[in-house]
Amino acid sequence: SDLAAYQNLFAEENGEVQILKTLPGQNKAQKTVNAALLLSFANQLLGRDTTTYKEIRRICSANACLDGSNFSKTLQAEKESFIIAGSGKSKTVKLTIPGRKRAAELAAELNAQ
Repeated sequence: SDLAAYQNLFAEENGEVQILKTLPGQNKAQKTVNAALLLSFANQLLGRDTTTYKEIRRICSANACLDGSNFSKTLQAEKESFIIAGSGKSKTVKLTIPGRKRAAELAAELNAQ
């Protein structure tokens, strides 16, 4: 898969994407946005157009940056990068064209480290 090109950054285990690097960001909000960018990008490489809030929360939780009370607000503020659909716990994120470019640059940078 195209995910193999980013083997230093992503691993897939039982259909779930793992992020192998520490999430970049100065605070929980930045790390949450970067988690959403990277995970959405990885899912696109696997042929999945949308990424669930649940998946992003899992990554944030694993990276100790989950801010439950501000999670949704943080993602919704990134209108240039994400198209958010659905409601409540079943919300999904899809990358915009600028969002995909931003995610690709971040992924390339982290994969090279």
